[in-house]
Amino acid sequence: PYFKNHLMSVPFLETDIKIPGRKTLVRVPRYRYAYFILSDKFLYDDMFLDIDKVLPGFKVDKGMACALRSLFKLSPKASQFEPRLFSNILPKLHDPDSLVISIYIRTMKSDGNKETDEITPVGQKSLDCAISVESEFRSSSQKRIVWMVVSDSPALKKEIFKSYNNTSASSGVTREVLVTGAEGNHTRGSHSNMKSFAESLIDWYLIGEADVAVSMQDSTFGTTAALRSNLPVYEIRKCKQRVLVHKRDKKD
Repeated sequence: PYFKNHLMSVPFLETDIKIPGRKTLVRVPRYRYAYFILSDKFLYDDMFLDIDKVLPGFKVDKGMACALRSLFKLSPKASQFEPRLFSNILPKLHDPDSLVISIYIRTMKSDGNKETDEITPVGQKSLDCAISVESEFRSSSQKRIVWMVVSDSPALKKEIFKSYNNTSASSGVTREVLVTGAEGNHTRGSHSNMKSFAESLIDWYLIGEADVAVSMQDSTFGTTAALRSNLPVYEIRKCKQRVLVHKRDKKD
């Protein structure tokens, strides 16, 4: 039912720019479900060519990053919800000598599933994929590996931190695991409050501060976070990089 409901709710991957009192300017992409594995509404390279008339230089593959990187900037007050944000987490994510991989794992804990302190099969797939990505992306100049692990399960984050922090990564470099104190209550209105919203937005923002993202293919929280920074996105099923903009085949 989860997949069916999500598939049925997938909107068209285009919408109108509408300004009250003015006619439609141009149709623009909707990016939220562009990576969604069950959707057939992909973005294609010949879509939205007329956007250039209104937004010169617009590129479909970078459109969301172009917009959101301009719109989002963390307030200094964000440290009220994550005290280590500016002093510890962000400096490590921005370290030029580190390969930074963000990993998003949703357990459905916020949707009523039982909390677990064990690494779930989906979680292990995500971590195994991250290890594979380490070998593919790390350059010889990068002396450290940093994982930014985000999940709706605090217990799972703690277990990943305990099992993988300060362990040996590819080529013998050290792997460091970063997590926030967020409770992960971002998927249901029953948990809605300022603290939950702020923690979730910070987590979402931090996913986009990596070099590459590993995200579950059935959740848009991780993929939209990666789109904010135009990051390569690896889905965990086959640990392959997702394609955002597809080439049009004749049969399409």
